[in-house]
Amino acid sequence: MKTLLALVVGLFLTTNAHAISLTFKLDIFSSGSDIYACNAGLMHQGYEGRVCYERDNPERSCNPGTCTSGEQCNCVCTGDTLNNSGQGEYRLDYFTSSYRNWADHGEIGDGANTDTKEAGLNSFNQLFNNDQAFGKELSSLKFNLGSERYGAVYFLDVCFKATQIAYNYQGTTINWAHDKQVTITDLLPNNGGYNYEQLSGLEVKTITSCKAKGNGNWVTEQESNWTAFGSSDILNYAKKNITKDLEKCKIRYYFREANTTGLASIRRWTKQAARVCTYTSFDEPAAE
Repeated sequence: MKTLLALVVGLFLTTNAHAISLTFKLDIFSSGSDIYACNAGLMHQGYEGRVCYERDNPERSCNPGTCTSGEQCNCVCTGDTLNNSGQGEYRLDYFTSSYRNWADHGEIGDGANTDTKEAGLNSFNQLFNNDQAFGKELSSLKFNLGSERYGAVYFLDVCFKATQIAYNYQGTTINWAHDKQVTITDLLPNNGGYNYEQLSGLEVKTITSCKAKGNGNWVTEQESNWTAFGSSDILNYAKKNITKDLEKCKIRYYFREANTTGLASIRRWTKQAARVCTYTSFDEPAAE
């Protein structure tokens, strides 16, 4: 009987001796992308020469010098040149903004601020320099243009931060599909036929500049020509595929009042109001 018990115990111990286990660790890195309005600027283009017109017939030009002979004495003229006389008319164009320090999704950035800046003459007066802009996020932006003549140029920057995950493994090709659109809406419809974008000859231009991971150089990925809204209230831009492992991009939307010569350059007293909406997207589409 004792011999049989010893045999059973021996078999049990032999079976458990074959157990095996492993402890293994793995690392997880998670990072999405973000896009937000981050900067703005304004300038007024200089011009030379006054514009004079008959008060009773604004479509006709006139010469105030002939008033001494009793002719064309109801002649209205704009101010002197901006370039040569140092007139401060450009200072009547300004913009206001609200912004905070940039914060991640679901967080509220600190340092809530409002700022007002007047236009620069032939050079932009802007909120932030290019290095600062990625750390700021705009919540509101309004341009107020009161100069006697059209000629304002202003811009909005949209910042894009790509995922912080690196995609440099063998065989992968990141293909960011980049899309842009601009629409404008008249906020004072039926305003005596006055329409801001048509009266000012408003034109739009876009520039997309990006930086790839591991490369400190900015590269212009897409630049459009100046385009007028014309009879349409929407501008669509050709889609652009950026086959790079991007770190970040800056998309600048320029707007300029192109009617800067002759009678068409005189800004109407009747108030116009328009709202511009920009649409910007970066997408990594599925492989075809």
